[in-house]
Amino acid sequence: MYRPFRKRILPGAVAVCMVGLLCVSQSLAAAKADKSPVSVTTIKSVDDLLASVKYLLRIAGQEEQARQLEGMIAAFSGGDAFGGIDTKKPLGALVFGLPVDGDQPPAVIFIPVTKQDDFLEQLRMLGADPVKGDKGIYEVDTPFGVSLYLRFAHKHAFVAVDSELLTDDLPRPADVIPEINESGLLVSTFMIDQVPDELKREFLDDFHRGLEREREQRDNESDQEYQVRMMALQVTEQAVETLVRDGKNLAVSLGVDRDDGQSADRDDGQIWVEITVTPKSGSDLARRVRVLGHSKPVAPVHLEIAVGKIAKMFLPEEGEGKLGKVIDMLDENADAKVSLQLQGGETLSVRLNVDAQLIRLISVVAPQPGVGG
Repeated sequence: MYRPFRKRILPGAVAVCMVGLLCVSQSLAAAKADKSPVSVTTIKSVDDLLASVKYLLRIAGQEEQARQLEGMIAAFSGGDAFGGIDTKKPLGALVFGLPVDGDQPPAVIFIPVTKQDDFLEQLRMLGADPVKGDKGIYEVDTPFGVSLYLRFAHKHAFVAVDSELLTDDLPRPADVIPEINESGLLVSTFMIDQVPDELKREFLDDFHRGLEREREQRDNESDQEYQVRMMALQVTEQAVETLVRDGKNLAVSLGVDRDDGQSADRDDGQIWVEITVTPKSGSDLARRVRVLGHSKPVAPVHLEIAVGKIAKMFLPEEGEGKLGKVIDMLDENADAKVSLQLQGGETLSVRLNVDAQLIRLISVVAPQPGVGG
C-alpha cells in the first residue's frame, strides 16, 4: 500500500531536510574555524523528532494525520529508510566563530550515520552528485546550484559550504555537545566565555547606544510612567552587562514530555521552553544565582495557573456543539495548567510548562483546517 511512497515521499522528505541544511549553509561565510565551537544546536534524534510530531498531532486532535505519518514511517522503517542516517543519535550544527566584517560565522552540520555508502546513495537519489576528493572530502553538487562539502568522521557526516572547515581534525560530537543539550528536543547553547573580550566590549557599546535612544521621556508619557520605564531599563542594562561579563553559557531549550498512554480523554504530557544561564565559577553572577538555590519544596519563583479550573468557573454546566465538548473535556482535564518557574543553584533557569491537556482543549475550540463555519 505504501510502496509507491517509498521512492517518492521519502526522498522528498529527505530533500526537505537537505533544503533546510542548504539554507543554513548558504548563510555561512567561508572562514577558517577555531577548534572550540561558539555555539552548539542539536535535535535529540530523528526518532524523537518524529515521535514528538506524532504526539503533538494527536493531542491537537489531528489523529488522522498522526496515523498517516505513523503508517508512512512503518513503511519506510527498512534499514535504508533514512539513507544511512542513525535515527537514534543527536544531529545538529556547530558554529566555530563570530561574524567578521559583516560575514556570517562558519559552521559545520553533523549527521550521525550507520553506513557511509547508504548515506551517499541517498544523496544520489536526491539528485546530488558526491565526488570524493583529497583528504577524504566529498564535493557534493546539489540540484539547487550550490556545492556543499562532506567528510565522514566519528560515525558522522560533517557538511559545510567551505571545504577548509573540514580539513583539520573534526571534533567528536559527543565531546562538544553540552550536557544541557541532552535534555530537550531542540536545544541551542551559546558559549559566552568563548567570545573574545574585545568583541564583548563592542557588543556592550552598541547595546548602550541603543539604550540611550530610549532614555528620553516620550510624548504623553507621565512622570510616573517615565520613572517606571527608566527603572526597567536600568535593570535590563545591568542584567545584560552581568550576563556578558560573568556568563559561561546560555542555552535555549524546547522539550516535549510525551504521555504515550494513548488516552482519548486525558494526557499528562507537557510542552516546555527553558532558558538556562550557567555563570562562570566564582563570579558575582554565580554568587547571586546560588541565592535562588534549592532551599524550598518549590522554585523561589513559581507561578501556576490552573486554566482548566478557571474555565469551569465561567462556563455553564451543560452546552451544545463545541461548547458542550469543551465542558465534557474539562470534567476530565480540569487541572490543565500553565506554569512558570525561576530556579537558581549551579545555574539560573526560567522554564515555561504547558500541559498537553490545555493544548487538547484549545484544539477543540480552534477552527479545524478545511472545516467551514
